Amino acid sequence: MGVIRSVFCAVLALVLAACATEENLFLNFVNQKCVAEADEKQSPVNWKQAKVLNIAIRDGVYDPNETHMKVGEPTILRIANNDNTPRYFIDGDFFDAVAVAQMSVGDAKYDRPCVSGVVINAGKKAELRLVPRTAGIYFPAGSPFWVLGFEQNKPGIIFVGG
Repeated sequence: MGVIRSVFCAVLALVLAACATEENLFLNFVNQKCVAEADEKQSPVNWKQAKVLNIAIRDGVYDPNETHMKVGEPTILRIANNDNTPRYFIDGDFFDAVAVAQMSVGDAKYDRPCVSGVVINAGKKAELRLVPRTAGIYFPAGSPFWVLGFEQNKPGIIFVGG
């Protein structure tokens, strides 16, 4: 069992290293569905009136620990990595439940991406423009090794109300 876990860790690290370039900082290998495509024909959102939520990462701690959103309310989620190491914001269930209009990290920007997480390099900021579609409580992972049960640097809890 230990050998299998070691091999899996090595493969996962290689996959994440391939994903974590400045041009491609988004994780899309876990996402089961994509709401963005369904929302493509909806009327445009006025992002100047969107709710802005800020999360700051320092010493692996995500602040604030709780983030509150509403179904149907356009939201701009800004995550600033103030650490000297890459940080992660991963939750396939959360990204399945929101329509992501745009994601950007550093100079990389994508319209309507279908992803399950984002890698935020040291000193960089991520901005996610999204509209929650499904109420629920979400627990993003802060580590690429969450699959193996190694959990550290939890981004906290996201509450999406109806």
